[in-house]
Amino acid sequence: MSTQTFFLTAGSTSKTIDISIVQKASATSPGDPLTALAFNSGSLTCYHRTGATSTATAITLATQTVGGAYSSGGFVEISAANMPGLYRFDIPNAQIATKGETTIVFNGAASMATHTVKLIVTEVDLYSIAAMFTTQMAESTITFNTVPTPAAALQAILQNLTTFSYSGTTKTVKQKDNSTTNMVCTLDSATTPTSSNRTS
Repeated sequence: MSTQTFFLTAGSTSKTIDISIVQKASATSPGDPLTALAFNSGSLTCYHRTGATSTATAITLATQTVGGAYSSGGFVEISAANMPGLYRFDIPNAQIATKGETTIVFNGAASMATHTVKLIVTEVDLYSIAAMFTTQMAESTITFNTVPTPAAALQAILQNLTTFSYSGTTKTVKQKDNSTTNMVCTLDSATTPTSSNRTS
């Protein structure tokens, strides 16, 4: 048996992966690449199990070309001469629609070792996670007496440090336009405050 693991983003579509298939223990060259498989090779099967409570469900393999447009279940050998044992597989969109794990098993063809593909489907796009630190946040405020989003909390902290005014025991924090009120807090003293409570 051989196994590969891939990380994909929940809700992504038309995803293609390259899988490596080898010969089984009783074949002529155990562990060596297995070539010449096709989507309709005799006895070749593909099953998936998505989520903790699902059962083994067949995936219908489909004809494909190495550089062809995505086709659900598409399966084709990349190059027996230059990349022996490597096959393109087009993952059905349903298997990566939501976060979680999917196991896909290829099996049954002559001389073929069972091949397992593990899909780890995440909420976050691991290819662009750095963009979280370079993409401008949309302005938002924290509704009084509610739990904020991370973006609203960060903005509130920034505005509380940079854009505010005092009037007696009232501290007013403004939004980035220096005009619109973000929040209002009441201090316990106008001269020597030791505590603050948000009031709106």
